Amino acid sequence: DDIFITGPGGATNGFDASGTSSSILTYEENPSNGRGWKSISATSSSLSAGLGMLVFYRGDRSQTSSITDNSVAPNSQAIDFLGAINKGTLSAINLSYNSTGTPADDGWNYLGNPYPSEIDYNMIDKTANVSTSYYVFNPTTGNYVNRDPSLNEHIAIGQGFFVQVDDVGQTVTFEEDDKVSSNPTAYFKTQINPFTVKLHQDSIRFDVAWLKFNANASKQYVFNQDAIKFMNTRINLGFVTTDNKLTQRNTVPNLAANTTDTFALRVSSTVNGNYWLSFEEFATVNSLKNIFLIDLYNNNWINVRNTSTYAFNINNSIPATSGNRFQLIFTDVMSALPVKLLSFAAHRTSGVNLLKWEVVAEKNIQHYELQRSEDGKNFIGIALVKAKNSGEKTVYSYSDKLTRGTVYYRLHIVDLNRQDNEYSAIVTVNDDDSFEDKITFYPNPATDEITLQNKHNEAVGKVSLYDVTGKLVYENQFTETLVRIPTTTFEKGIYFLQNSMGFVTKLVIQ
Repeated sequence: DDIFITGPGGATNGFDASGTSSSILTYEENPSNGRGWKSISATSSSLSAGLGMLVFYRGDRSQTSSITDNSVAPNSQAIDFLGAINKGTLSAINLSYNSTGTPADDGWNYLGNPYPSEIDYNMIDKTANVSTSYYVFNPTTGNYVNRDPSLNEHIAIGQGFFVQVDDVGQTVTFEEDDKVSSNPTAYFKTQINPFTVKLHQDSIRFDVAWLKFNANASKQYVFNQDAIKFMNTRINLGFVTTDNKLTQRNTVPNLAANTTDTFALRVSSTVNGNYWLSFEEFATVNSLKNIFLIDLYNNNWINVRNTSTYAFNINNSIPATSGNRFQLIFTDVMSALPVKLLSFAAHRTSGVNLLKWEVVAEKNIQHYELQRSEDGKNFIGIALVKAKNSGEKTVYSYSDKLTRGTVYYRLHIVDLNRQDNEYSAIVTVNDDDSFEDKITFYPNPATDEITLQNKHNEAVGKVSLYDVTGKLVYENQFTETLVRIPTTTFEKGIYFLQNSMGFVTKLVIQ
């Protein structure tokens, strides 16, 4: 009597107006009955105490236009509950489980707090294969969010929530002892969480995932240790376990000293556009650990302790812009030489030997010394390059004089105290180190395909194609001496071909 309720059959079934589905829904787990939200058939329908329902709220009954217009902003309204108060122990609720082979889809049951009191989920009598955590709806973001009972949250009066089971024959039983005495709080409550990552669509809508540390945890998915990801209709974020399960709360072993741990992050959205990740709640992470976010699509790195947000784009026509696009790397900052050398390469170009190296996690590095050798054994220093110590991914380069024959290079990394040092692997350049000295290719410009042939009657080897932004768009390893690569699937423009030795030439596709 407080709000409008619509549904099939209209007034005949007790609804204020007719609709193809009801504004009151219950959840069906059994796929043979059509898994998902189901409309009630009439306002006289009964629901056992302890089961939940989803109610579409339009405001009070004074807003008559809200019956047909879903965009009407609802006003506040107190809803009264009539009838006998539930008290004592309620009958056990049988939970449904039907396996489809996809754990993220199976075993979801929607319950509701049956008492006129907040309750503690930890106290609810549950059989062994009922999840130890639960999921509530965040009306601000429009997502279901896993709640960790160890954080001492309570389920509000009248609140519905999902639990998951992973076997048949499971039950929950509500009892008086489940009740807690506390001041009423909002349906969606916040508190200090484990290490937190959020995927934002805008200033309001976001999804969230947590990384929790426990000495006895496993990196594989464990029911009731991890919380499987409840998939939303628009944006989704989760940690991927080592056995490829998507979780919203991933509980992993404690981070050990002098080690590096890597965790995969999966993002997705049904809407193309700009998004950003944010990082919060660092207190549970060892302060001696640097935390780096790697964007595998753009090959970007950030230290999230220094930069707590990262913007990116999702385009569903390019699969690599979503999915397992990101990695989080936890690594010690107090190691003997706190810098990670990602690459060190040399090649001959424009009359010089160009040396280039990429590093990340620089801390207290004095400089980089470039060394040259003619025999690969006896090296001399040729240049000192001062370290930037930015903590982010940094690219350095140096042009050495052109030499004939074969010349060897290595990189000497020196810290501020000059007590610790490290050497890179040795790289070489020689007179044959241009792309065209090894490979003949034609035509250029290309339209339908390009032909590549090794001049020395050897395998063409690895061929990579990059666009003008440096993005890798094609790569293949060839064992033939002559190969043809179709170009009709590439957009028109300028590209760069790279051979297995890392040397590059320009290609135009028309």
